[in-house]
Amino acid sequence: MERASKEEYLASLRRQSSGFSRGVSKYRGVARHHHNGRWEARIGRVYGNKYLYLGTYSSGGV
Repeated sequence: MERASKEEYLASLRRQSSGFSRGVSKYRGVARHHHNGRWEARIGRVYGNKYLYLGTYSSGGV
């Protein structure tokens, strides 16, 4: 097995992590909106902002 760099190793751990908060959805970045029960999608750390809001949807498989 090849030796991975520190960055590659950390990226691998992050991808496989079950400890990374995913909420109710099986998809990362998708969660139930607390007011209307619809699914809300976001992308984290985009253009210096905390997250980029993608909208709300009726199904969780955005």
